[in-house]
Amino acid sequence: AVTVGLVGIDSEESRNLRFGIAAENITEKGFDVNFVTWSDTLIARASISWQAIGAAAVKTPPAKPVRTPAVTLKK
Repeated sequence: AVTVGLVGIDSEESRNLRFGIAAENITEKGFDVNFVTWSDTLIARASISWQAIGAAAVKTPPAKPVRTPAVTLKK
């Protein structure tokens, strides 16, 4: 799973700020960040942060208990 977040943006103040940001094409080796704007939005620069979390490691099941045969003590 990859999450991305906007941490900074420099845009034209006299226009509406419209944007979308998403992680795409995610593999074990990397991903793409897609940052899109539309209408009259002008962006000079933007900064993001991201976090990637892989699948949980497969854990080895606990060992089965060793059962010893019952022992009868003789007097």
